[in-house]
Amino acid sequence: MFEHFRAHTIVHVKFLARSRVLLGFALLIALWSAIGLVPALFLGTTANRFELLKGVAQQLHGTASTITSCLGLAILWSHRRSRTIKMVATKPSSFEGWVASIFVAAGIVGLTVHTVVALLTIVGSWYWAVPYQNGFLYVAADYFVQSVIVLACLTAMSAIVHPVLAVLTLIVFNESTIKFLGIVVAGASDAGARGPVMRAASAVLSGLYYIVPSFSPFEHHTQELYRSLRATTTDWRYLAAAAGYASLICALGYFTTVVVLRRRQLT
Repeated sequence: MFEHFRAHTIVHVKFLARSRVLLGFALLIALWSAIGLVPALFLGTTANRFELLKGVAQQLHGTASTITSCLGLAILWSHRRSRTIKMVATKPSSFEGWVASIFVAAGIVGLTVHTVVALLTIVGSWYWAVPYQNGFLYVAADYFVQSVIVLACLTAMSAIVHPVLAVLTLIVFNESTIKFLGIVVAGASDAGARGPVMRAASAVLSGLYYIVPSFSPFEHHTQELYRSLRATTTDWRYLAAAAGYASLICALGYFTTVVVLRRRQLT
């Protein structure tokens, strides 16, 4: 079983590494980021260069998170489009192991991309004589955790609906949108627009807010850290808790993907 899982994982990693769309997108982002680093050559103070390096690091990790989030979806949609999932599902090898290899391969590639960005940040810090804060490492790990959460959600949703619809659904129905709608409804109620409809809307939004996965756990705590980039022991504990939350979402996304694909391909 492990040999099948290992073989599937290697195949998925090679597929992602050879994807012209992903490589082209990564190249464009790299060129854009390189242009953003040009002003650092003309900045005379360390403080200014530190702020620029911080902004570029967060931008690159944000881009890496976007790429990572779509990797599982890309693998799954490739198999759905070529109609090879049923062939995999009816083979003697474990179908559950094949689905797990999608998550693992996407995680490996995503971790590699974030690691490259972290190394570029270290090089930039050394080249411009900018003090390297441990918060840079925290930012890299935090962005990776966030991308894994979105990866699990998008992969599971792409097993249910078309990838484009999965992305649009995640953009519209997320924690931030529901929170915003809840604030709007609460404001309307305070302004006098009370009634059964408003109470029902408030109850539904409150329920959805606690059901929908959070893409950025403990965001309220990390805001100050993202400004100073000085991570304390408490910050790392929050990161460990966020990683545990991401593991739970990955488990739910994995089981959802397995159940949906099995039902679709074997019925």
